[in-house]
Amino acid sequence: MQDIVMWGEGEQIVGTPFRIAVDPKQTDGHAVVFTVDMPVDELVPPHVHEREDQINVVFSGRVGCRVGATECVLEAGGL
Repeated sequence: MQDIVMWGEGEQIVGTPFRIAVDPKQTDGHAVVFTVDMPVDELVPPHVHEREDQINVVFSGRVGCRVGATECVLEAGGL
């Protein structure tokens, strides 16, 4: 059985506001789940995921993102 990680708990990724809710070691490397309370105007530098997809779920507020040449803003409830 995997540990239950509450929002705001979990190992923090050094230098970021992200926390690990489900470690890839728990899923044989198939998935990882992060939680984050993103500060206003926080920027995650552009990056590429070579081996996995990234899914963002916005619970409150809004976040901008770019996938390839497509830019968008996700509002609360956005995926």
